[in-house]
Amino acid sequence: MWRIQILFKDLKSRKDQSESVTHRTWGYDLKHAHYAMLMGWLGIGSACADDPGSVARLDAGPVAPVEVLDPWFCSEPGHASSAGDDAWQVQSDHYSLYAETSQAEALILSALIEASWDAMSDWFEDQPELVADQLFRVELYADVDAWAAAIRRDGLEVPHGAGGYFHPGSGIAYAYQQPTRYYTRQLVLHEAIHQFHDGVRSPGHRVPGWYIEGLAEHLSHYDWNGECLRLGRLPMVTQEDSPAQALDQPIDLASHWMNENSVSRPLEWATFRYFEHADEGAYADRWRAFVRSMDAGSQDALAEFERIFEVPVSTFDEPIQDWLTNAQQPLKAEYLEWSHVAPGGVDGWSSVFSFARIKNSVQRFSMTFEPAWSEAGAGGVLLSYQDPQNWVGVVVGANGRVSSFEMREGQAVWWDQGEAPALIDGAYSWQIDHGTQETTVQINDQTFILPLDFEPAGGPALNQSSLRFSEIEWTP
Repeated sequence: MWRIQILFKDLKSRKDQSESVTHRTWGYDLKHAHYAMLMGWLGIGSACADDPGSVARLDAGPVAPVEVLDPWFCSEPGHASSAGDDAWQVQSDHYSLYAETSQAEALILSALIEASWDAMSDWFEDQPELVADQLFRVELYADVDAWAAAIRRDGLEVPHGAGGYFHPGSGIAYAYQQPTRYYTRQLVLHEAIHQFHDGVRSPGHRVPGWYIEGLAEHLSHYDWNGECLRLGRLPMVTQEDSPAQALDQPIDLASHWMNENSVSRPLEWATFRYFEHADEGAYADRWRAFVRSMDAGSQDALAEFERIFEVPVSTFDEPIQDWLTNAQQPLKAEYLEWSHVAPGGVDGWSSVFSFARIKNSVQRFSMTFEPAWSEAGAGGVLLSYQDPQNWVGVVVGANGRVSSFEMREGQAVWWDQGEAPALIDGAYSWQIDHGTQETTVQINDQTFILPLDFEPAGGPALNQSSLRFSEIEWTP
């Protein structure tokens, strides 16, 4: 296992506008349905940049960070052996993982949690003391019934409405499969973080539920590029979207902190992230001192916070609310087939047409992908959007053609737009620029002009493919 410091600078140059222009014709007539979800691991790749929320305040220019310096923690998976039908036991340096999933996904989960050991050791500045041959146990089950049975097996009461569970009595982190790949992995990390946290706090010391859950929610939002991990990140997209949920809730930290239990996971996530990242990390050192004090045995969170910060916690109610406006995930997945990789990069996979759209208004959008698809596969961008029943996308297909896909009142049709350009360095680079009535679409060295049917939009799109999109940028 190793720790990497990476410095990335955006040096991407724009291709000159091409003289090749194509115009679209009109019409639609086919029924379109989004019900299938194709799960499975995609190819290894990487994308790296700063948090997307930190750049949403820009008034002009591409919304994408210029530079980032952050640690990645990397690990190899452990040794896998069959544990029965569709189940695997994977043993690594610090973990014994039981996973009811594919062998490929079990190995990814093994590498993920093993990398999290070093990431958490760095964040906590400590690590649990394991006796000789002791491994932390993590168990992922196929469904809620199998998960509940495992918890009862260990003599514990099954928590109501939870997707995961850690209990110091058994010392096991339990989780079960969720509707999306990112959330399943996040849940496994979440419970492993509880497990690790329990091993580094003062023995027998009880901390409030809002504190425990806020810490685990914050750290379990992750970047994972297939080999290396970062914890405590702001994803490009998740279906759960904690930042958006937090934005809709009133903030009263003093009242919140008087509770022994978790009150609102989204607000608890927001609290930890704010004090670590807001105002260019101005509060990070004092927040870490507060966290260390809580873990060491402090019994009064409000008093301890005021001792360290020299102001009541209520001082930050309004600043956190204001900060949340810009600390949002930039993409919304209209369907389940999207997973965050790192800022500027997402994975998409679907057996039907699917997209993840920029939430706010877009005037320019750009991104890159390397084609890796089936005979009928395609990848491209969302062009315009009104609602889930009315939108337009444009893609390059495995057949070497550029096509637009129009959805109007739930009825859909493909329109051929011409021959696709040649690949450049094995990839298609896209840029769309919206006018008032039409959109200019540049794909490598070829340009298309298409009518702007609905509100200007942007975001990666695909059909019958598994693709990794990178260098995602946009201008409001």
